[in-house]
Amino acid sequence: RCIDDSISITLIRSSIDPDPYPEFGIHKFRFALCPVMLSSNKELIQRSYDYNHRFSVVSTDAHEGKLPASNSFISLEKGNIAISGIKMPEECAGGNKLVIRVYETEGSKTNASVRLFKKPVKAYFIDINEEKIESGNINTDGETISFDVSPYSIASICVEF
Repeated sequence: RCIDDSISITLIRSSIDPDPYPEFGIHKFRFALCPVMLSSNKELIQRSYDYNHRFSVVSTDAHEGKLPASNSFISLEKGNIAISGIKMPEECAGGNKLVIRVYETEGSKTNASVRLFKKPVKAYFIDINEEKIESGNINTDGETISFDVSPYSIASICVEF
């Protein structure tokens, strides 16, 4: 909360339900102040994501591999969308599918392009229950899929490899 020349923040709200003793124990908090002059919600969402999701590394031993020394699992090439989730479908035989969930950030229809780690066989829109829906069109070009997203809406896409 900002009032005149001061800022305040509530770290623990002393409610008693469902936890009757919320202030006992060790609590860790992180917060940041970042003056920004951004032209889009997408940029602000990205800054927030970068702060809240720190970079992590998985170490391994030296070994031969088929993949290049550097690559990206998934990257947003264009469009006013944020990628909110990537997961395996609930019922996936063989592990050759991914579900990608996105949402539009600026309040206007956008055409989005997402580059994947390998070439998909096909991609299609699904509903929240992961059932294929016939609305919309997804184009595939090499490792890239392109699709339209309506203003302030979500889209779920199933990608098959």
